[in-house]
Amino acid sequence: MPPKKKEEKKQEEVIDNSTLPKCKTWIFTIYLHPYFTKLHQILKIQDLRVISKEDLLNYIKEKSLDKTPENLAKACRAKLDEIELPFRKERKDPPKATESPKKDKDKIVTPIATPRPDDKFDVTVYFKNFPQSKEEVTELIKVGINIDLCYYVKPSQSYIQSKLEAKMKSYREKREEVRAAGAMESLLQIPTQPDDYPEGFMELQNLSWSPKNQDSKHLIWKIIEFKTEEDLEVKEEIKEEVKEEQQTKSRKDLKPSSKKAEENKEDEANANDPKVKLCDGIIREIKQISSAKLEYEKWQASVKVNSLYSERAEQFDAPPELSDIHSVGSPIKHVGSLADTLDKFMVPEPFTIDDLTKPWDLSYFNHIINVGKEQSKTVNYLVACFLKQIMKEKGGTMDEEKQLDSFINTKKYESQLSYASKIEDIQDRPKTAHKIGIQDSMMIVDYNDKIAKLSLREHFAQSNIEIKEMIKLFKENIELPIFGESLKAQSASPSIRLANYNEVLSFSSIPRKEFERALLLLDFEKLMKSIQPERDWNFSDRVYEENFSLSLLQQTLDSLIPQDPEVIYEYNSLRDCTLLCVFFKTPPGRLIRRLWKSPWRVRPNFPQYLETFADKTLNSFLDVDASLVGSIKERIKIMYPADNSLMKMTEYFIGPRNLLESRELFETPRHRAVVYKDNWIFGIRKDKSKCGEFWAVHEDEKILVEKEIDGCSLSITLNNGLIVKILPTGEILQQKCKGKEDPCKEEENRIIGGMGYVVRNLVNDAIQILMPSGDFSTRSKDRVWVCTNNKGMRLVKRMKDGVSYNLEPIKVQSFTDPETLAKVIIREDLVMKITFSDNSYAAFHPDGTKIHTSADENTVHIESPGYAPVKSHKDPLKARQHTVIGLGSSDSGLGIGDLMLRSHNGIITEVILPNKTSIRTFTQKQEMEGYNEYCTQLICVLTTSDGSIMKVQQDGEIVLITGEARQILAEKDGQDAYFYELFTLAEDRTSGVYSAHCEKGKIWTKDSEGNYFEIGIQGKAIEKLAVSLNVEEAEPTTPRIAEGEYIDPECRFLPPPLTIIQPRLFEIKGNKVKELLNEEQLTPFKRNLDWSYKKQGEDCHTWIKSLEGKDNYLHPTSPFKYYSIPKTVSSILQTIIIPDEPVNSAYINRTIYEFPSFDEEKRLKVSDDLKRYEEWKEKQKKTRSTYAIQDSRTEAAKEKEKEILQRIADMRGENSKIGSFKETDIKESTEEDIQFEFEETPYQEEEFKIVIEDEVE
Repeated sequence: MPPKKKEEKKQEEVIDNSTLPKCKTWIFTIYLHPYFTKLHQILKIQDLRVISKEDLLNYIKEKSLDKTPENLAKACRAKLDEIELPFRKERKDPPKATESPKKDKDKIVTPIATPRPDDKFDVTVYFKNFPQSKEEVTELIKVGINIDLCYYVKPSQSYIQSKLEAKMKSYREKREEVRAAGAMESLLQIPTQPDDYPEGFMELQNLSWSPKNQDSKHLIWKIIEFKTEEDLEVKEEIKEEVKEEQQTKSRKDLKPSSKKAEENKEDEANANDPKVKLCDGIIREIKQISSAKLEYEKWQASVKVNSLYSERAEQFDAPPELSDIHSVGSPIKHVGSLADTLDKFMVPEPFTIDDLTKPWDLSYFNHIINVGKEQSKTVNYLVACFLKQIMKEKGGTMDEEKQLDSFINTKKYESQLSYASKIEDIQDRPKTAHKIGIQDSMMIVDYNDKIAKLSLREHFAQSNIEIKEMIKLFKENIELPIFGESLKAQSASPSIRLANYNEVLSFSSIPRKEFERALLLLDFEKLMKSIQPERDWNFSDRVYEENFSLSLLQQTLDSLIPQDPEVIYEYNSLRDCTLLCVFFKTPPGRLIRRLWKSPWRVRPNFPQYLETFADKTLNSFLDVDASLVGSIKERIKIMYPADNSLMKMTEYFIGPRNLLESRELFETPRHRAVVYKDNWIFGIRKDKSKCGEFWAVHEDEKILVEKEIDGCSLSITLNNGLIVKILPTGEILQQKCKGKEDPCKEEENRIIGGMGYVVRNLVNDAIQILMPSGDFSTRSKDRVWVCTNNKGMRLVKRMKDGVSYNLEPIKVQSFTDPETLAKVIIREDLVMKITFSDNSYAAFHPDGTKIHTSADENTVHIESPGYAPVKSHKDPLKARQHTVIGLGSSDSGLGIGDLMLRSHNGIITEVILPNKTSIRTFTQKQEMEGYNEYCTQLICVLTTSDGSIMKVQQDGEIVLITGEARQILAEKDGQDAYFYELFTLAEDRTSGVYSAHCEKGKIWTKDSEGNYFEIGIQGKAIEKLAVSLNVEEAEPTTPRIAEGEYIDPECRFLPPPLTIIQPRLFEIKGNKVKELLNEEQLTPFKRNLDWSYKKQGEDCHTWIKSLEGKDNYLHPTSPFKYYSIPKTVSSILQTIIIPDEPVNSAYINRTIYEFPSFDEEKRLKVSDDLKRYEEWKEKQKKTRSTYAIQDSRTEAAKEKEKEILQRIADMRGENSKIGSFKETDIKESTEEDIQFEFEETPYQEEEFKIVIEDEVE
């Protein structure tokens, strides 16, 4: 028997570990900051298995291996296998429930691992001080060990700074002692600040974001900041413990106690220690996360994953169909956000590729796309081929086919369509156009048609097809849903609605048109009252009206979506129209928060499940890696200052734009700070250097203020492709995007600086310098300079070796014009200089650049086709004075009449853009705090055509005053009040003025009620209300809100704000839209000086703006308008080719109709009229009920009658079914007959009712 037992024991030891089941192991590690190393002694890990780096080093030492990351990882693998082996054996052969044998005292018993249930981990392992380096983490993954949880405990930044300062202080004291002793200072080590994050922790974090490592995507990492100010190195505690031990040894009467009792007593004494609480909280959280991991694994096994491209992919709930939104019996009023409302009217797209109709017949598309050459297959080419495929399926016209054929084959297409045929709704416009002198052949574009204005005269590449024509093809061949079509009432026919409307109008005591408009205004007031009953709505000031088509309404609403307004619409059965209101709530406290989360469509990984995934009931997902999608959500904070503006701070989480970017973008929120003020949209964002850059969009120009090496620069981009950039040095860079009307395609950009020189940077890396005197210098791509003066002398200099030599002079011809007495010099290189009779001169360069210099050489004009004109003016007196601006706001009004008074060097440069926006730049020197402290920087003042003004300083400060805010300041404090706001201190600026700073990364303002609002690039949105009871300066914490809308409870007791953003009111009837406006909404438009105004009659206001065939590239004070060029050389200066055929003119038109005011007297009259109508209606209702005949038939009799009628219909051969008729249909047809008879015999009302009731019976 004994030998047999030994043989069985030997067989047990030879068991193959690969056949054993896996062990459920939970692995975590804790990284501690170098100041927190003693926390390892406090961690209570008695019930956990520990693998420390010291154990691994001892294992390597026993095996006589090198201390490399690879050997450490193998040692860790061996240690972990040793811990897991008993649990794996028990999982394979679980012990049976038998009686426990008697213990043998002489026999050594090996501890048996107790198997755990499936809802718990078999073992939890703590990696102590391992892994520490990037290589150790990499090798650990190679041996198949993945860490599940990673902690990093660090002190606060203030504590780290205080420790460094204390060490530096000690270092200085020791250095003084060493110097006094005459010893070497190099023996002392300068204290340094430890790294913010350990290398091993950073590598684990990067692996959790890497798409390559699939196993590390479930890693949870957390950073804990311990903010206690105590010394966490516990040196003093160690000293006290040593003293206590010495005292206990000296006490003879004290009995010895067990170590366990001493430890328990010590634990009780340190229970309130913040370090002990921190460690206990970490261990408690580790256990909670491990339980959540088991719950996640159980949930993961229960959900279903659908293939994205399977034949029968499971479909999610699609949005409701258009016909289901407002069916019979459903409410005809809707309230919600504008974006959500527009989505309801869009046809739902297929959710997956499998939802589309198969098969797709793309043979025709494949054929035509292979016709063209490879170099011509651009994005525009693909669009044309798609349209060709659409028109073939829908049966396009021959003209459309010809247009696309000419585009695809890159042949010139001679359009046979007149410009009048290109205009939508042109039949309704000639009357207005003829009155102001516009002919039928001229193109008229509606003011609200933004697409037409942007695409005017724009062509696709390699084609003569205009973009506007391509958009027209889209509209004709693609069916789009019509907004408001589903809101029509189902209970009344058109004749009944018209009759009821005429009944109401018959009670009017004021003119019919005024009464109709009064009813419309009252309906809008009632509609807004239903959504905001706390506010008294009065639209009596809506005396203006603008009409446009339904397609233009779509563009208008699309432009409002970024502002995130609310919308309410209701179908008005009396007027047979839809009333649409777009408004902003402006709640009490002028603050509202919103939270939106995208529904989960992919199965989340464990970190997402633990932190962001909420709906555990979802059980079906798409087969897409969750690490490539992330949690998509946004949190919005909207503030409404009293100046009718809107400040919006958005924090959103979204994945990277491509897979090459780091997954850190999933975990890090992005921020968007935007302000909507009048017709301006501006904000601030982070640039590549993490500083702020200010951006703005105003009509057809885009503005950018960005940080550069020497300061901040100002860039303006126009729709025509012109870019003008004011550099921090004062130079002006201009660039024309390659494309249409490009005057010089070989030019990359040009820089204008000083008093008139121009530097042209060419695409072939060559440079040309154009001087006001006519001197010309050019540098080839080989870095060889050739300089030519007015006498034809040429000098060559090679930059690589510095060798200079002269070339043969070029021919020069000079003469004096007998008519103008101008001296003309013409060189062989086509450079010409003209000296006029007043001693001013102009240089004409071959590329079309003209530089005029005044006789005193203090004023220089630079003009060139395709570029903005520049004027530089110098005041010699001011240049000698060296003006210095005083400290603070003392000199804020200096320079109101003449900006030259603020210039330090006496030079002002002015740039006039083609859209009449002017930019004036000058250098300002200002006194700073401290003795003899000054600051010199460049100031840019930008003024738009509507009166808006912006100041940009070189240090990054921006001040913006819109045209409407400037008008309010003028009415309050005078016409020059805006100037003081531009140059005063930020804290002294008044309401309606916005300030921004790129270095600080924020935008702020103060309104007329004394409220302060601020948004910044760090995601902060601060509001300080003047009526707030919170006197603490600390920023309040952001409340945790559920998905939807949230208003702070502290603001609910406040009254509604007095000033709000004016709501926009639209009446939609068929394909026509009518907007009701007031004077406040039209004031910014009326202030624009670019429009020609003409009043037609008493109620029609028309504004016309000409869109010239070429941009205006002349300065308003250009000398070339007044100086006459000698006729002998005028033909040489002709650089622009005049086309043989005239270019058709184009105009932007806006027509506004004015109506009489709906004052209080008229309001009372209308109220009385409606009251009389209601009384009459109630009386008619009682009269009809008196003569009504009750139908006493049973349901069986009614069904029998239907069968008889159905039989009669079948005999007649009709296809209708009587059983589908409803009582409402019979009633409706009867009411139509009633209405018809009533209109014919209005004075026989009683007899008429009796006759019809008999017919119904």
